[in-house]
Amino acid sequence: MTPTTIDTLTDLKAHFATGTRPLGALVYWSGIHDVRIPRSTFRSEFERMGLGAAVGRDPKAEACLNMAAAVASRRQGKDVTPARIQLKEKNSHAVYAVLMRRDVAIPGEEARVRYLEEARVMVDRGQPSPTPQVVTASDVEPDDARDAVIADMVTEYRDILDNIRTQECSEALMQAVQILGGLSLRTGVYFVPAANLTRLGELRAFMSAHANVDIATWSIAASDANVAQSRRDARAAFLDKVGALVEECKAFAESKADELSPRSINARVKRFQDLEGQASLYADILGDQVEGLKKTIIAARDRFRDSVLGAEDAAA
Repeated sequence: MTPTTIDTLTDLKAHFATGTRPLGALVYWSGIHDVRIPRSTFRSEFERMGLGAAVGRDPKAEACLNMAAAVASRRQGKDVTPARIQLKEKNSHAVYAVLMRRDVAIPGEEARVRYLEEARVMVDRGQPSPTPQVVTASDVEPDDARDAVIADMVTEYRDILDNIRTQECSEALMQAVQILGGLSLRTGVYFVPAANLTRLGELRAFMSAHANVDIATWSIAASDANVAQSRRDARAAFLDKVGALVEECKAFAESKADELSPRSINARVKRFQDLEGQASLYADILGDQVEGLKKTIIAARDRFRDSVLGAEDAAA
């Protein structure tokens, strides 16, 4: 019998796809850069695909202004008079002071460098998407450098408020793949089961069209070799997840008794239940190992629940 020859990645991809039915797909993507997608578009499309939970909450105006201030500070070039942007007040409004470096004349002494407050940028914390208000001190001279820093800050604020950008997009994509049942096999490589390949295709099309991100998918067919390897990899990935969750819950259970609120306990119990549900999704791949794996998850959940209930009783 002539052995299969695999010379290129194309051959390897075709080899994985040889079989009678799809088992799932290996999924990975290259770096994500310079993403700007309107928040309303991003959220509505993810919700349409049943992936709305992958999209985090829209940032508050205050947080947007905080991030914009940090970006505007970093962007100052050598041709810009050094400026500092500092949080001044945080009441009904978030107020940032724009401080400019100036040579201050002191009678009888040499001029000294001081940072003087020359303007303020503020947003109303009670409004969902307020327009920043800029107030320049009445006793300062016109200054292009100061105005450029303020303009950069306001422009950045609006961009953050209105658009999903690179970091948020990357986080949402990873969350979406997990919602699709993706198991992390290696850093940056996931296995998505066959039941969710249609939605994966929709996600892939959206990311390609709106973020210029190419999500590579390698179809894995249910050949004997692929089934055996997938079963080993899936079981190992699930055991890694259980182990990580057990360690996290152990540290949580050993924390102070007043931190063991019912809400936080139930949140961790639900993560065990979600993991059990994901194992059921992988029943076709895990085969006769799925029941044993689910028993392991349930036992770990029960041990955690017993440990925190014991801690609560001891504290009572």
